[in-house]
Amino acid sequence: MAVPEVLSYREEQVVGGAMSGLSLPLISAMPKAALGMILEADFQAAVVAWAVAVGWKCGFTKKSAVKRPDGKSWERVSPPGEPDLRFAKEGRNPFFAELKRERTYLEPEQKEWQKALGPVYHRTWRPRDAREIMDELGEPDKWLEED
Repeated sequence: MAVPEVLSYREEQVVGGAMSGLSLPLISAMPKAALGMILEADFQAAVVAWAVAVGWKCGFTKKSAVKRPDGKSWERVSPPGEPDLRFAKEGRNPFFAELKRERTYLEPEQKEWQKALGPVYHRTWRPRDAREIMDELGEPDKWLEED
């Protein structure tokens, strides 16, 4: 089986507390202690890349809040607590996923969305769930081809 280089964890991928070049297989192979260093944005990039590779449509809002042009207040781009990602694929139930860093919890507004959507349509994922995420979304055929 051909295995992409990103499947092996290397210490040099840790840069100033942030990770670069992450993938879900890489995250699933990382030591538990290293998972806390993964930023939500890096985790999201890995989840989206995997989902697209296995044929899911994946939508997200780039930022949940932006500074107004006057610089004095904040204006939300999405409703408070709206899940980070939306997934759709022919033949599968669509669902939403809230991504969290290790040792972080859902905010009250996020819990409201979770309750409203229910377990069929809502997931809460952390880096420690990388293997579960890959199992749920499926395996990309191109990585399983023989050389």
